[in-house]
Amino acid sequence: MLIVLGCIAIINSFYNCGTNQNLYVDKLVLVKRVIN
Repeated sequence: MLIVLGCIAIINSFYNCGTNQNLYVDKLVLVKRVIN
């Protein structure tokens, strides 16, 4: 579920999910930090 929310946030704010795996991971970590 968290990954899905992260994906949505990335699509809305930055890039399409999976466009650049490194950017995806960076943004997902950022989302996790915000949630935590």
